[in-house]
Amino acid sequence: MWITNIMSNTVTKIRCSDGTVMGNYFVSAPIGVVFDGTNIWVSRVGSFLMKLRTSDGAVLHEVFVQDGGFGGPEGLAFDGKYVWAALSGANAVAKVSPGDGTVIGYYPVGPMPEVLAFDGTKIWASNTGGDTVTALNASDGSLFGTFTVGSTPTGLVFDGANMWVANFGSSSITKLRAKDGALLHTFTFPGQPGYGAFDGANVWFAVSSGNTVAKM
Repeated sequence: MWITNIMSNTVTKIRCSDGTVMGNYFVSAPIGVVFDGTNIWVSRVGSFLMKLRTSDGAVLHEVFVQDGGFGGPEGLAFDGKYVWAALSGANAVAKVSPGDGTVIGYYPVGPMPEVLAFDGTKIWASNTGGDTVTALNASDGSLFGTFTVGSTPTGLVFDGANMWVANFGSSSITKLRAKDGALLHTFTFPGQPGYGAFDGANVWFAVSSGNTVAKM
């Protein structure tokens, strides 16, 4: 398990079996993190992605990506072939080759994309500034669709069939059918949900207003 620590300018490597800290590695202001099957990618404040070797955290590559804002690239996703980065200041996502760091292209989404998720064929972006999520075809970055959700969508979780969206600003969770973006349900939520994960059976969301996590 790899964790970004923005305040201490490090990423931490933890052994999942027992929680032992395997290492802390310097990365300036790290935000997002994703595994590409071989190496770890970290987005950081500014306009860069860092490629780290998993064995020892050594920096293998530094990739410049356009952003257009102060925050720099944020959420990351891996589609089995390419690394994708949300560019909050540019209202776009970048598609990057993990081998040499070549930027394949930039693709527009909604305002201030923050978190990305991959559903097997599409890259989804939560547009925190537009109360929408955007789905792009991973093959070529073309627009699949933009779907209205709640206020300030932040977290995105794919459960194998559906996309769950945490609407931080409206204290709700939106469930969309991933194959076509159809709205399946909106759940009122006791608190402000944020980032989430799927464990194979249940969806989990961090709840900032209650210092808790919620299991759905």
